[in-house]
Formats: sequence, structure tokens, C-alpha cells
Amino acid sequence: MMNIVHTKRLEKYLVDLRDYISQEILSNYTSKILSEIDYFKNKLIGLPLHIDNTVLYSNKELLNKYKQRIPKTWDELIDTASYIINEEKKQGKNNLISYLGHFPEKDEVSICSATEFIYSFRKDVNSNIPSYHSDNAVNAFNKIKEIKEKISSDKNFQLDNDTIESLLQQGKPLFAKYWKTPFNQYYYISPLPGNKEGISSSCIGGYHLIINNNISKEKKVAAGKVIEFFLSKNIQKKYLINNMMNRSARSDIYNDEELCKEIDCELYNSFQYVSRPPELIENYSLEYLKFLNQFLYGNINAKTALTYIENIDSFHQIEYNSTFGYIMESVSILIIFIVLLSSGIMFMENFKFLSKVFSKTFLCIPILGICMTGSYAFLLLGDLTGFKCSLGMVYFFCGSTLILYPLIVLEIIYFPEKNKYTTFAKNHKYLCFIILLLMDLVFYGISLIIVPFRIERLTSSDGIHFKACVNAGGLYRIYFLSIIAYKFIIFSIIILLAFTEWSRKEIKKELKIIFIIIYTNILFTVLFVIIRCLPPFDLYTNMFIRWFLSVAYSITNYIILIPLQIYYELRNPSKKNGNEVNIVKNSEMEKNEINKHVFIRRTDSYISKIIGYHYSMGSQYLEYNSSTKDKNLNFPSSRPDVILYTDIISSSQMTDIME
Repeated sequence: MMNIVHTKRLEKYLVDLRDYISQEILSNYTSKILSEIDYFKNKLIGLPLHIDNTVLYSNKELLNKYKQRIPKTWDELIDTASYIINEEKKQGKNNLISYLGHFPEKDEVSICSATEFIYSFRKDVNSNIPSYHSDNAVNAFNKIKEIKEKISSDKNFQLDNDTIESLLQQGKPLFAKYWKTPFNQYYYISPLPGNKEGISSSCIGGYHLIINNNISKEKKVAAGKVIEFFLSKNIQKKYLINNMMNRSARSDIYNDEELCKEIDCELYNSFQYVSRPPELIENYSLEYLKFLNQFLYGNINAKTALTYIENIDSFHQIEYNSTFGYIMESVSILIIFIVLLSSGIMFMENFKFLSKVFSKTFLCIPILGICMTGSYAFLLLGDLTGFKCSLGMVYFFCGSTLILYPLIVLEIIYFPEKNKYTTFAKNHKYLCFIILLLMDLVFYGISLIIVPFRIERLTSSDGIHFKACVNAGGLYRIYFLSIIAYKFIIFSIIILLAFTEWSRKEIKKELKIIFIIIYTNILFTVLFVIIRCLPPFDLYTNMFIRWFLSVAYSITNYIILIPLQIYYELRNPSKKNGNEVNIVKNSEMEKNEINKHVFIRRTDSYISKIIGYHYSMGSQYLEYNSSTKDKNLNFPSSRPDVILYTDIISSSQMTDIME
């Protein structure tokens, strides 16, 4: 057996009883209330052996003494209790316990009591329980507090089950709400009052008969036979007559004449049952009680308490069709539209300088990356899953890859030393880019398989529950950190290559652009890592920060890639006739193209070579060894910093000034 409150939470471990219980039994367990507590996800998960329900206890002696009837509404309860209290005080009886509300601070039965009040404020008998944000629910909660303040007290509301039973056995309370038990000696037992006469409520409790899904087929069949036996009409009647249970859930049993001679079938048929919210998530009851107690015994109002309660088992998320969702989508689409439309200028004659180093096709790759990172919002909206978290990370990082990797290919091509790698990159730049991209896809794609994120249920300061992606920890955390380390290795490579090529006049402007892009990407990557590592504290704030960073990242890279290049060109137009010249003592240089050479010894350290590359303005350097010695090349004893450089005269104006 299992408490009906917890059965739904364990649904995946239970069989569908329709496969093992006869139709004759099932046909007598079809009431509306049973369909609410017995079925979950279109599956019959349990059938109640018996049920308990709450009733109103009205003191016979006091009602008869003052000729008052059993209250039918909550207002009538207040009026009747107030009248009797005042009359008793006139006789010097000041210790009358007028009403026991059954709202103990730490007992789940308080949830039943609150649910009953809300259900008793429904529109009519056939209406469903009002939603937590409805006016009826707010009025119901306010009525609870009104009853407590007018005819009861915090102390009498908070009494536990044992104390209430003891007081009822002594006939002391005037009115009490409690589970139906045999205290007929002192009390009339009736359905609870409602907001309007004819409307009532009674919280249902009890235990389900269930079958474990992890047992053999034979045992399941045998368990089904046992359940059929306990739920048969004869056994249920026997239990009722012998007071072995409070109430049967069979729909036909209270029409049995024999049984109705022993019990008050009319009373049983008059109850209007309601079930308390199921315990679908961990600590649901604790959360519910916390907010209920803050309302009853604290300082929050009914609407706030009900909002908090409603949010306990509901996960708020920003939907695609929400106002905030529409704003995010519209801004993202606008950014993509502007980027694509304005990027068309690179195909215009006046803006050919944009593709002076990059080909038009190669320049389109970073534009695509900017569009990808700009559309990151579409993976933030809607229902959140661990896979979606991983997909979002892969999607965004791949977008940044499309921005950065063309820069690496460009830098390899313009590396100061001409070698097989630079030659290959120059002749197969698209293949180089694809190889680099595939490396990223494999590395990032692992996250789509192992899913290094899990979904965690968080609560904001205003009581709203929401889902958030958090690192799964352990090896998953190591993988995530390795991704970040990989990104910074890429940044370091680009910076190092840009440093070695800094003196290359033909890509001087592009190198400035590269450095700005890299520093910008490092800054945004650090911000992304910080946001990812910090625990989200609010749904909208968390969402806005991630979305804003992705938008800012896209806009910033776009401005650097195109508008900033245009600005540099307008500020310092490219020279049509060369006015730069490098002069060295080497008459073997090609005519009108004199490159600056830096001479590096074979034994120089890597740092010395990198510094040498940094000052080299040509497409290659000369290595200093015995085979390169020439009487016409006056090699110094150590690597010179600068031989000679001037931009006063062009190469076409040069004379043999070195002779």
C-alpha cells in the first residue's frame, strides 16, 4: 500500500492496474474524485483500499442549548460561534474553545485544510477547484484568516492530531474540522461549510493498493487477484460494518440496504470530495507549508501566498510566444538582417579594399559566424533540457569559430617565413579552414553525446521556480574547463601569429583588426565563463544577461570586421603607388621590390626567432649559416634590430645610394 498523496510521484515504478484487475471491480471505481487520484499519465496507478475524509464536528449540547443549527456556510459558522461565545461569556464561561481549524504548522494536513477552503469557494457544485491566482482562492484564504481572528486563535489553529482527538473525546470544542472518527457521543457530524449553502468540501486521504512493475508477470497476476479480493463488495461491507475502515471508495456500496441500516449512507453520499495537490516534486509539502504558515501566522497577504504556492510545482520559462520571447526574437532577427544587408557593400567597387586581403567568399565566413551568435536567443527560449544546454554551447562556440578561424588561416599565409605550411595554406585556404572547423566540431560535438549539463530547479527571491543549466560536475566539469582552455589556446595562437607578423606592411590594417577582435573575444569569453559558473538567481535576469552578451558579442565583432575597416580606410587610404621602401646592402634584390630581411642564426632561441619575425617586413627571413655567407652580404656578428628603413622616397625613385 502507498499513501495516495505520493503515488503519482512513483508512477514509473507501478503497473497499469487495468491489465490485472477485472472490469467488474473497475466499474465501481469510476467517480470523479477517484479519476483524479487513481489515474496519472493515462495510467491506473492504484485503487484505494479505503479512504478518509474530513468533516465538521458541531457540539450537540451547545447547539441545542442556544437553538442553533449546524452551519452550512463559513459566515454562518462565524456568526453562530460568535453568538454562542458571547452568551457563554455572559454566564462567566470565558474558556470556550470555539473552533479548531486543523492547521498545524508542521503537518501536511494543513495542506488538506487549505485545499478544502479553496474548493468550498468554487462557483457551483459541479465546478472544479478554483485556480490559485483566482479571486475565489484569494477570498478563501482571507476567510481562513477571518475565522482564525474572529472565533479562534493561532494556538487553536495549530493543535496537532493527538490534542484535537483528546479534546473531541471530552466534548470541549464548539466546532472542529477533523478527520471522520467515531465521536458521535458529543457531536453532530456533517460536511464542512462552504462559501454558499449547498457547496461543501472534504479532503480525501487514504491508501492505494498498487503493483510493483519490477516483479515477474506471475506475481503481478497474483497481486491483481489479491487486490480484487480486498476491493470486493462483501469485504468492503464487512470492514465498514465492523468499523475497520472509515469509508469505502466503491460507488455502489452506499446503496446497499443492509449496509445503510448500520451506517449513515446519506451522510456519506453528501460529501463533496477534493484531493490535496499530489507530491510530484521533492519537498513540495515543506514549501507549501512554509508559504501557508507565512500567511496564517506571518505577514504576507493571501495573493502573495497563493502565488508562491502555485509556483512550487510549476517551472516558469520564457516561451517563444511570450512578450520577452518576442523581444529577443525580434532583436536577433533585426541584427541578422542588418548584418547580411550591410555586408553586401563588400561587393561594391568603392569597398573593394575590404577584400584586399580576405577574398569576398572568405569574408562571408565570419559574417555567417556573427549571424549564428546573434541568433543564440532561439536556443535560450522554450523548454530547457540538458541536451539543449549543450547544443546552445556548441552552436555559440561554432559561431565564434567561424569568426576566428579565417584569421588563423590569414596569419598562416602571411607568416614571415615561407615554408610548406604557408604555401599549403595559400593554395588551399578553404581546406585549411575546413580542417580547423572539423577539429572544433569533433571537440565540441562530444558535449552533445555526454551532455555535461544538468537541469536544476531553482527558486528566485520572489518565489518563482525555474529551470537552469548547471554544470554536471566531476568529469563533466573537467570537459567544460577543457573547452574553455581550448578557446584560450586558440586566442594565444592568433595573438602569437599576429605578433610575428606585426611589421608586415601589406596587412598592417588587418593586423590591427585581428588584435581588436581577439581582445574582444577574450573579454566576452571571460564574461561567458563567469556567467556560466555563477548560479542563476532569477529567471529573467539570467536569461537577459546571456542573451545580451550574445547580442553584444555579435554586434561588436561585426563593427570591428566591417565598419572599423571602413573607418581605417577613410582615415588612411591605401596607397596606389608604393611610397615605402626597405634599403639593405644586397644588390641581388629584385628590382623595385626591396624587402627588409632579418638575419637569424640557426642556434637562436625560439624567443629570438619570434622577435626576429616581429621585425621582419618580408615574406621570408634569411637564416644565418655558412651557406648564406656572401661577400656582398655584410653580415654583422649578431642579428641587427633594423638595417635601414625609410618611407620618404618610393622604390622607383631610388638610386644606388648604398654603393
